[in-house]
Amino acid sequence: MKNSLLLLLLLVTPLVLSAQRGPGPSPSERVKIMDDSLSLSEAQEQKLLDLFESTRETMLDIRDNSESAEQFRSEFRAIRLQEKEKIQLYLTGEQFQRWEVIQAQRNEYRRTQRKGKQNKKPD
Repeated sequence: MKNSLLLLLLLVTPLVLSAQRGPGPSPSERVKIMDDSLSLSEAQEQKLLDLFESTRETMLDIRDNSESAEQFRSEFRAIRLQEKEKIQLYLTGEQFQRWEVIQAQRNEYRRTQRKGKQNKKPD
């Protein structure tokens, strides 16, 4: 009985944690966000939309078929790296530099948010 409960807990916990974080922006929302800050051409918008839709499908497939959390993380990182390489091909040099700055700021914001949650003490 204890083993069954432990197994159930191990299976459900990642789902609960990912649900708490919520889904990210849709592919079209990602393109809109990038267009707002980078002034994309229509051709760039379409290429990025196609890329983000493909990436999303691949990520869902990896999530559903990964044997372990480590395998998922490894495959996730590889897909994100491939996505970044394609983004670099689709953007001009100046756009890509601005995009990297925006990404760095977003990552820093996320780190500080996580640290803030970790430092909060329960009431």
